Amino acid sequence: MHNSALINLNITKICSAMGVGKLFYSSSACDYPEYNQLDPDDPNCSEGSVYPAQPDSEYGWEKLTFVKTVN
Repeated sequence: MHNSALINLNITKICSAMGVGKLFYSSSACDYPEYNQLDPDDPNCSEGSVYPAQPDSEYGWEKLTFVKTVN
């Protein structure tokens, strides 16, 4: 989680210093609870299914933490 967050913070800092107005931050299925991803024919990856938060990995926690901090 530390390394992923550090990468995102460094990119944000550099973009800010260079005057970049907007960044596109893509999400990951890892944000969503694992039980939402068990059916490959019907994954529930809608924004409303993210909470209550129960990401499937530390990577997912980092994604939720950073996105909510930036927004």
